[in-house]
Amino acid sequence: MSTPDPDRDPSGAPPPEPELSADDERMNAWLDRQLGPGDAQRFEQELADDPARGKDARTLAQVLAQLRTLPTEQAPRDLLDDVQSDIRSRSRGRYFGYHWKYRFPYEALLTALFLIIAVVVYVVARPAQVLLIPIEAKTFLVSGSDLGVGARILSDYGSFVRDPEGPVGGPWVQLIGDVAGNRIEALRTELSLYPSMRLDSEEVVGAAVRVRVAIKR
Repeated sequence: MSTPDPDRDPSGAPPPEPELSADDERMNAWLDRQLGPGDAQRFEQELADDPARGKDARTLAQVLAQLRTLPTEQAPRDLLDDVQSDIRSRSRGRYFGYHWKYRFPYEALLTALFLIIAVVVYVVARPAQVLLIPIEAKTFLVSGSDLGVGARILSDYGSFVRDPEGPVGGPWVQLIGDVAGNRIEALRTELSLYPSMRLDSEEVVGAAVRVRVAIKR
């Protein structure tokens, strides 16, 4: 005789999902870059003070970076026709049949369901708008490009401009900007996640660190 699960509802329903703690919600907001500069700086300092938690954060950031690089797939144009044809065949014409008394209202309901699913998939899969750095923003208008992604990342750490002493032409664009000293470690970690970006140099200037970052075109 099996022992009843004390965590299970007597009615047989599974236990409710545990709610996220405040720390977990802050972690999610930091991973999604939804924290403001001040909150992000304080959270990164907490991660630096807690090595185990900082390691978990870097692991999650690496997983998200890999997921962002996955290609997206579109359903074939004739998918709806194929599904309707299969349903028509299996139901012997009752659903999606050629006679009006079979087609309505079942076909209308199923078509509406497909449209709702298509809208949900579009909203979920639609890429987030890329935030561009204010200076030389015209250089980074290609949404989803390496330059656009790099500009979005660097905008969280300060104002960056094209390095006047950087190389002209070639596959890389070099930017220069000042980053607060207590955020330089976070910038190093984030740049290490993207093969299309590299940290070329660092120079301490007062309380800030002047960095040169190269981004693939």
